[in-house]
Amino acid sequence: MVNASTTAMDSFERDGYLACQSVALSFALALVTWVSAPLLDPRPLLKGAILATAAAVIGAIAVIFELRRAAMQRQWFASPLPSLAAGLLAVLLLSAVSLHTGIAYAVIGAACLRMLVVVFQARPVTTIVPILAGAAVGYWAFLLSFVDGYKKPWIEPAIQSGTVHVDLFFHAAIANMLSGYDVGSLGVDGLAAFPYHFGSHRIANVLCALLGIEPLLFYSVVFPLIFGPLFICVMYFFVVAFRRFLKRVGATGEDSEGNASGWYWAVFAIFFVGVIATPYRRELGVWDNVFHSESFGIAVLCAYLGGIWLFDQLGGARQLRLTWWSGPMLALYLAALCVLKISVGLVMGCVFAYALLRSRMPRLQQLPGLLVIALPLAYGFWLTRTDVEGAEAGPGLISMLKPFAFLRESVNPDRYLYSFLAFFGPLITFAALRLLSSRSGPRPGLWSRVRDHALLDVELAIAITVAAIVPGLVLSVPQGSTNFFAEVAYWWVQPMAAVVMSSALAIFASPKKHRYIRSACGQKIV
Repeated sequence: MVNASTTAMDSFERDGYLACQSVALSFALALVTWVSAPLLDPRPLLKGAILATAAAVIGAIAVIFELRRAAMQRQWFASPLPSLAAGLLAVLLLSAVSLHTGIAYAVIGAACLRMLVVVFQARPVTTIVPILAGAAVGYWAFLLSFVDGYKKPWIEPAIQSGTVHVDLFFHAAIANMLSGYDVGSLGVDGLAAFPYHFGSHRIANVLCALLGIEPLLFYSVVFPLIFGPLFICVMYFFVVAFRRFLKRVGATGEDSEGNASGWYWAVFAIFFVGVIATPYRRELGVWDNVFHSESFGIAVLCAYLGGIWLFDQLGGARQLRLTWWSGPMLALYLAALCVLKISVGLVMGCVFAYALLRSRMPRLQQLPGLLVIALPLAYGFWLTRTDVEGAEAGPGLISMLKPFAFLRESVNPDRYLYSFLAFFGPLITFAALRLLSSRSGPRPGLWSRVRDHALLDVELAIAITVAAIVPGLVLSVPQGSTNFFAEVAYWWVQPMAAVVMSSALAIFASPKKHRYIRSACGQKIV
């Protein structure tokens, strides 16, 4: 007989596979339809790059889930990180081989055939919600990436008409200078280097070489098609690790374990698309920068990898502790985040520091761990030092110390309340539902649950939010870049809120709903 928890996990992984592939397919179809419009006549190189990228991403997602399924069946690894690492490597390999049209179509066809097999192995009606939700999320990611004008597939006409967004030129210039001269510069003042986060541009150069395209075409077309689906895929595995933690602390009901999958994808699609119109969201300070800034988007994707590791540790049998190998790996990870985006590195460093301080290890053993966290952050600040003030170097830290300037410059005073609700809404929803759901445990008292680490996820959500909003209250970084701190917390908490809300809906819709509702309210059940 199959264990019920195993069946639930298989169902959630199955729906995750279908949803993530639907994200990639809908994103690719939307892009292909857009560039195939009449009278546009895109270059053959553009169509080839889109086909190769779509094959690489769809094939990589298939690799990730197939490896994950094999690992779960054979009980190799509880963590999805090895499967994700193999999938990210598959993007590089498939980008190199799928330039041939036949190979690209074969990869896409095989992945679609595998999706059909997965659908018909289950009851097809149960897979409708994740497939439709994934398609909606993929199309919305396409809209966020292209329609607002940040990226344009028809780059040559856009250059001639002067409608190319300055960020495209900025990132393409840096990638070109790094590729040709190994100097992080715009090339405007020769080879004068300036402090910035060049990790994403190094990655772009590798993919440009594999695909045989120039950086400007990569940033305008290829990057969104790679990043959008992979971002959702990595976010999903962050959810898998978080659900494992909830299961360990007993924060999910037995019915929610088996029935929350479809609810999760429906709720997640609503959270992701949002109930507030995009232009109004930006007026409230939520700018969806993960789809507009390549360096920030890649850094937030990597932040989910750190979250996966953290919740895997907290969801296992042992408490968080740094071993002889995990300490150096954590330092390298935070240093890599700083190279990608110093704001993300700083916020994640605070999260790991809080988790370490809340662990049960003795204080003297925590000091080396705090040093492991502090050193890469110091390295990140050293990277962004400015010797002189200039057009490329930007202002120094002292000149950016303008408390509350960012809030005054970004949000109208009459919309402060709405801005608060738009940004903190997911956190408030998540914390309220978690506090309610955890009351049914053997120790319903709040301080008992805090002492037993049963609410450590709520504490981490609050810690990352505090770490993210403090720089926004103190600094005013030019061109709205202060928001690169705040949005880290927004994207971290959003999937967690979707998990607890979908679990609550699954319990409410179950035949035994009154039992769980009464239990959550602290009533005795006979």
